Amino acid sequence: MVSCDSDELEAPLRVYGQRQQGQGSSAYASSDYWNARFRDTEGIFDWYATYTELEGVFREFYPACKKARNRSMLVVGSGNSALSAELYQAGYRGITNIDISSEAIKKMHSHFSDLDMEWLDMDATSMAFDGECFDTAVDKGTLDAMMSSGSGHEIAMAMVAEIWRVLRPGGVFLLVSHNGKRLPLLQEALALQEGEEASEKPARWRCMDLRRNRLSPQATFINVLRSKLQGRPMAEAFRDPEMLREATEEARAALKQMAFLEAFRLFKARKRAESGAAKQEAGCEGEPSADREESEPRDPPLQPFCWVYVLQKSL
Repeated sequence: MVSCDSDELEAPLRVYGQRQQGQGSSAYASSDYWNARFRDTEGIFDWYATYTELEGVFREFYPACKKARNRSMLVVGSGNSALSAELYQAGYRGITNIDISSEAIKKMHSHFSDLDMEWLDMDATSMAFDGECFDTAVDKGTLDAMMSSGSGHEIAMAMVAEIWRVLRPGGVFLLVSHNGKRLPLLQEALALQEGEEASEKPARWRCMDLRRNRLSPQATFINVLRSKLQGRPMAEAFRDPEMLREATEEARAALKQMAFLEAFRLFKARKRAESGAAKQEAGCEGEPSADREESEPRDPPLQPFCWVYVLQKSL
């Protein structure tokens, strides 16, 4: 069972709380915002989930293969996340990290200098790579950050179109988001590809899977605190021991709930495999299924899961 202790989470919570005063979420698409934030922030912080929570998705759809030296992975908006390093330690190679913040790239390159990975200061909406040069691309929170800005829809679509361009045919795009209704935007973005209108067969992602995935203990605890704070600064939580105690208990309950749901999902997957049934792609047509919608928490900050999209570029 995953533990959730407020003392263990205090350090990452303080990292999370170090944000520039007077700037809202609309600044999340700005390089100036992220440079300022990473310049003043030390340590590692992972939005939504770590490799521990996402390992099952990677192993199922893009397993590590140390012998395949020519395979390559692009991590978009790498920030100050440890995901790339965790992927490397799990056996993945050929990892290239990009971020719009030169400060983040500089710090993470230094922090993980012992790992054979590439770190590049680059705008994900206009990449300098040649086309069809990566086997897989990973985004954990970058698209969500872009969508929070005034022109977020257009910026996010530009990034998705670029990811399609740099992926090889048959390549896989793993997107981690708080929103389970991103597929229409992901498909619409492909219309930005040159020559799309004249194509006899319009480009379209194949949705291999769309699933709810448990959050990390850190992210779950933060979500509970955000709900309790109702927009007040995160620093207030450290001055309220009772709030921290309640948040710890609520986060632990949420983690138990998601552990049960994940076990049930794996049980159903094994049953389908044993019966030889085709893999179900429920929820892959742009909307989560009705039973998923009914179980959505009414308070968004209390959502105990993230959504993982597994998309494949057509051959």
